[in-house]
Amino acid sequence: MAWGYYLNMEELSTEIIEEALSKMTNSNYREVDNCIRTDSGDEFITNLKWGTTAVVMICCYVESSINTLLRDFLHFSPDGELIKSSIETKLEVIFSNKPDQFRLIKGDNCWDKFKRAVSVRNQLIHYKNNSANICSSWPPIDSWKIGREILGDYFTKDRLQDTFAESKRLVGLIADALNLSTNPDCHILGCDASFGAPSYFCTPEVKETILSEVGEYGR
Repeated sequence: MAWGYYLNMEELSTEIIEEALSKMTNSNYREVDNCIRTDSGDEFITNLKWGTTAVVMICCYVESSINTLLRDFLHFSPDGELIKSSIETKLEVIFSNKPDQFRLIKGDNCWDKFKRAVSVRNQLIHYKNNSANICSSWPPIDSWKIGREILGDYFTKDRLQDTFAESKRLVGLIADALNLSTNPDCHILGCDASFGAPSYFCTPEVKETILSEVGEYGR
């Protein structure tokens, strides 16, 4: 018997983010002549490299999650105009009958953390300006703005772990509004042979069935 297989970008993004974060530290600065704070050299570059990976994939994780909800549970076409629109437009559709919930989410810390990540991602991907606009004998990462953030302060393990945790909470709040849960048995390549739930999300009833069979793990 043939089964249907599906690529779950949410699960792939999560693994990439977690791997990137595991390679990061919180040490971006060193002192020069006991008075100037500048970059820590290779350690900062490592944090910038893996932090950029984490930021891009955090944005991918959230948008993939929203697209999954629209496609798999609200039955919008994967090739339709809504899927190509902004995240805000998609959420307005999801919360069209729940405006108060949408206002609460947009006022929540998780929304602000995610939007900050989007601002950083946009600056890095679109590469409109690569200058610090500050003359210095050392790279001024303690004042160099990238999006809404300071370069040396944002690309740390703790900061991006918190951003990822808040982004996952954001996705959870959106799913809750549709009476859905994350699938405890989700895989990068999902198969509808297993519990009939290949998606990153499932109904609470299906989740209970999965947990009763395989136990709660991984999420």
